[in-house]
Amino acid sequence: IDVDATAGGLDVDINGILALDSETRIDIGVAQDVPINVDSSTLDIDASGAITIDGSSTISIDGGGALNIDTASGARSVGTANSGIAVNIGHGTSEVTVGDNLTVQGNLTVNGVTTTVNSTTMTVDDPILTLGGDSAPGSDDNKDRGVEFRWHNGSDAKTGFMGYDDDQSVFTLIPDATNSSEVFSGVPGTLRVRRVDLYDDGADNISSDGTDISITVGAGG
Repeated sequence: IDVDATAGGLDVDINGILALDSETRIDIGVAQDVPINVDSSTLDIDASGAITIDGSSTISIDGGGALNIDTASGARSVGTANSGIAVNIGHGTSEVTVGDNLTVQGNLTVNGVTTTVNSTTMTVDDPILTLGGDSAPGSDDNKDRGVEFRWHNGSDAKTGFMGYDDDQSVFTLIPDATNSSEVFSGVPGTLRVRRVDLYDDGADNISSDGTDISITVGAGG
């Protein structure tokens, strides 16, 4: 049965149910490239097989409420058919939450102000950690480099630091430190080691503050 309206439009209006059924298939809008508008309070698409939405231009799904994409079995794949196509998730001011484990097969770049990792155990395969930027600095920012850590002495919460003091050009350990814009200050702590190996360049020296012994080691030991 062919219903063709060459001029104006074709309106089908009923008070009950409108059913379109065929033993082979139902084609809508295949003769010409024209828009198809469906306006309804609810729209249900139910198929015993696959549902394919294919377009040569943009496909937009916009809802005033929640948008749920779920499946009873198999995997939910997004952007896996074609290589080299960017996948964007979330607005610039929206938040994205991953409810379970997340595996990134490629590189991971995080651009932001603060990166917080709330993890009981963190493992890094890279034997070298780079601090202070991902490129060579062009000038001295006068900031220290190292690790800030939190601890408790049984009475008060403390912030410690161990790393490179940019102002003094020395490596230091400060158990009770003050962080002022990534510049640490405080009384240096005690370091326990079994042995100190001084580099023999002819100017070896163990300095003191006027109370401790000062030892100078000449060239050759």
